[in-house]
Amino acid sequence: MNEQIAKGRLVGVMRQRIALLFLLGLSCFIAIARFHTYSEPLDHDITATAVIASEMRAGRAYYSDLWENKPPARFVAHIIVQSLFGYDRASLYALNVGLGVLTLFGVYVAASAMGMGPTAGLWAAVFWALTSGDPDLQANQPNTEAFMNAPLIWAFALLLRARRAAIVEDHSYLLRTLAIGGLLTLATFYKPQSVLYCFFLFVAHVIYPPESAPSGRRQALKEVSIIAGVGAAAWIAFFFYFAMTGRFKIVYTTMFIYPGYYSGNMFWNLWASLAPSNLFPRQMLFTSGLVFLSVLGGIIVWVKRSTRQGAMLLAYAVATQLTIGITGMFYPHYYQLWLPILAIGAGWSVVLLRHVIKQEYAPWRQHVFAVIALASMVPSELWIYRMDPEHWALQAYGEVYVRSERLGHEINKILEPDETLYVLGDEPVFYFVTKRRPATGVLFLQALASGPLAQELTTRVVNDLVRNPPDLVVIMSDAVGPKTVSSDHATLGPDHPLRMWVSQNYHCPPGKYGHKFFAICARPGSPLDQSESYRDLAARL
Repeated sequence: MNEQIAKGRLVGVMRQRIALLFLLGLSCFIAIARFHTYSEPLDHDITATAVIASEMRAGRAYYSDLWENKPPARFVAHIIVQSLFGYDRASLYALNVGLGVLTLFGVYVAASAMGMGPTAGLWAAVFWALTSGDPDLQANQPNTEAFMNAPLIWAFALLLRARRAAIVEDHSYLLRTLAIGGLLTLATFYKPQSVLYCFFLFVAHVIYPPESAPSGRRQALKEVSIIAGVGAAAWIAFFFYFAMTGRFKIVYTTMFIYPGYYSGNMFWNLWASLAPSNLFPRQMLFTSGLVFLSVLGGIIVWVKRSTRQGAMLLAYAVATQLTIGITGMFYPHYYQLWLPILAIGAGWSVVLLRHVIKQEYAPWRQHVFAVIALASMVPSELWIYRMDPEHWALQAYGEVYVRSERLGHEINKILEPDETLYVLGDEPVFYFVTKRRPATGVLFLQALASGPLAQELTTRVVNDLVRNPPDLVVIMSDAVGPKTVSSDHATLGPDHPLRMWVSQNYHCPPGKYGHKFFAICARPGSPLDQSESYRDLAARL
């Protein structure tokens, strides 16, 4: 008997080591795949976050000096990584790979829970590794959704591994519960809409607790109360800190009033999210095999009456759909939130299929479905690595980021080390590429064009420019127009205070810029204005 027990433990240890080696191999795949686009021209949200984090490291205060319509957690993550790897692409690559690998292990832990075992976990990890850098979803760079996926999937994994009520009398569940609370709270500090995950997972956890006895539901309620308490305490501390530092008003407006202007009516947004093109856009077509397997697994779970397993998966899926839909902005990178849960659902399905495949068939038959799903995704996921990073960016975003980065390098050559620049438009990549500090802490025009903070932020920007006039202004063609318009691509009309200040203080090319991407303007009479290199670049633009 003892020999059998020892042998069983040895087999278990060997399986764990093999699984760990397999996951490390997938981690290397993620690192190599992301390295292919190390030099890719970057999306403006990513460069804006890097620039703001760098400015926070330099001592500028968030909300009162720097401003974005997001909570500060993402910037804090960039600050930490910049402190380790520097303010350049290395920090973005480290974030990119780190978040992908963290989510990989979370997907494995979640998929192998509830009796599914390492088979489900490893298949789910393979699906995640292959899809997590999908270019159509802009997932090869550290967008906000990459930050959200890591804590959300780990919280989900820990909830799935909740201990049964009968064996929690020693209160050892408390540490796990606090960890879940911390992870879910962290997700809300990346995007407040993540509270939807908290709500739906809580409901599923209480209605279908790990133990169906009354004591199990009481235990689940206790855990939910602790988790909610962690979140409430964190957000109270957040607002208290900013109130004590004199920033409560701007924080309150940014968090509670500005979203209504930015996103519009959330109920209409949720209704619009049910349109087929928003529910399952073309960028998600490569996941069709995973969707099929997940639905198939859900049907098997329903037939088997494994209610907790199905309820938790459904809760995560509903929260994902609502989180994407509530803003009304159906950007491709939002749909990255689907990738972990689809990987888990497909991994579970591989194991659950053994309940419907006849026993006389070989056990490997259940894996055929997974192989087919994998094969359907491989062409669409791997062919892109034949393209160079610049072509990848051209396909994903169009020409603007490629041209912006090229111009940034050219501008850096004509400016002296102590000369500064300002970008009139939504392209903070110029600050990132040139490593020149922005004259003002508001990097996007939409909040200046209209909305509850337009007057305050416009006054702040103009005052910043008056105090420290930049030597060069870069004007993006889509930032100026015949009138001020607030939209995803805001334009400032001639009567807007910021555009008026630039026109009055800089030598700008006459006429419209509609046929160009950029124009550059120097201060009249400055050494830059007289330099041949500046005039040559301005003429070429």
